[in-house]
Amino acid sequence: LKEIDTSTSSIISLFEAIDTIDSLDIDNMPAYSLESRNVQLIGDDEMEHAISAIRSHGVVGFDTEQRPTFKSGAPSNGIAIIQISTASDCFIFQVKRTDNISQVLDILQDHRILKIGIGLKGDKSAFKREFDIKLQSCADIEWLFTSKLGYENQIGTKKIRCIHFRQQDPKIQKYVYLKLGGTNAE
Repeated sequence: LKEIDTSTSSIISLFEAIDTIDSLDIDNMPAYSLESRNVQLIGDDEMEHAISAIRSHGVVGFDTEQRPTFKSGAPSNGIAIIQISTASDCFIFQVKRTDNISQVLDILQDHRILKIGIGLKGDKSAFKREFDIKLQSCADIEWLFTSKLGYENQIGTKKIRCIHFRQQDPKIQKYVYLKLGGTNAE
């Protein structure tokens, strides 16, 4: 038999992991590391550099954070953070602390840049509601797992990371919390 190349082997391993997703021993996996990723909190002064760096990539990671509401039926607090990541950089935009977020919104509507995220249905609704924009060229990994790969339950970032990297949650939320100086990202 011919040897299987690394990419094919990785795909086979991914499908084997999907088949056993409910039996993953998440607590005994090694911790995930940010390694050399450069996490940057972007303000108005850094906006041009960040936008230029993001536009130089055809594929980026994408996520948002919203302050939770603790009362049933209470209106959403809105999008507080937009995070866009390249292979080497993670740009964090604080929506309510940025004078002009329009360049970020332009990227999210740019069909030439593929935005990959997990559970983007709520993000799409929030952007339509808050900014009256439609996100373009988005790939939702959760949708791929549930709709195309037949996984019946909701799957989140933690399980996907464990499947792909065979590593635990990196506690990025704690890092962002400390970097932003607490929970109030507005």
